Amino acid sequence: MSLQDGSVSRAIPGHDAAGRFVRGFRGAYLTRQQMVRERLEALQSAFKAASAADLALLALAAVHIVDSEKARNRNSRVRAANAAMRILRQIPRKPEPVQTVDELLAGVR
Repeated sequence: MSLQDGSVSRAIPGHDAAGRFVRGFRGAYLTRQQMVRERLEALQSAFKAASAADLALLALAAVHIVDSEKARNRNSRVRAANAAMRILRQIPRKPEPVQTVDELLAGVR
């Protein structure tokens, strides 16, 4: 087969040999849900979610963060990032861990 024969039919996830979408393919959806789950875990480690409402806001912020990472349009990216920052502004952050005297002196030596 020559390179000039046309496009090579190869396996594309979620498409059949003719290039049409395959019914029931959920790979992109599952990947996005995994990304949202990872961002939510990172947000829960950084923010102090005291109530169920705070957890719901963190989940919504995680969705906006993933949207801002995946958006192709600059306006959509900025809109999603601003929405996430607006939501995260309402939730208090966890305090920074206080260093002990030994840790402070170890940095001086």
